Amino acid sequence: ENMETWQRMFAQKMAWEKPRDKWSLTPEDNLSPRNLEPGWQLYQQGKAFARFECSGCSRRWPSAQVVLLFQMHLAQRQGRVKMRLFGQTCKKCWAARFEKPVFTQEAMERILDNLVRKILQKCYRESLAKPKFSEPLVEEEVEGPHDTARCEACAL
Repeated sequence: ENMETWQRMFAQKMAWEKPRDKWSLTPEDNLSPRNLEPGWQLYQQGKAFARFECSGCSRRWPSAQVVLLFQMHLAQRQGRVKMRLFGQTCKKCWAARFEKPVFTQEAMERILDNLVRKILQKCYRESLAKPKFSEPLVEEEVEGPHDTARCEACAL
């Protein structure tokens, strides 16, 4: 996934909401909901839609159960967000590794809008009147139940 796109879009959204503060977004592959440092806030976006491609056999598949994990911290007008995209493995390959999800720009917008709302609530203590979180965008029908055995987030 193009992390620069995530970072650019996030920076634009936070600059619009909090122009006097500086926020950064960095990927962290070992992020877990359990290792929260003091002063950090947790936000988990579930049921996002993304596509995957196997690096072994090039098989592609969609999923409407993709999980993203964020940890947020604000101190002295410096905000930091750590982000983890959870992968899935290919069901055709034996030695499959966790492939990272690929999101459309519109899906990224919705995920980041939700993240910004959560930052305003948790880091700035803003009570948003009925916070409206964007529903995940399902871009195509996904057949069958969620394959928990091949999901990195479910394995946590």
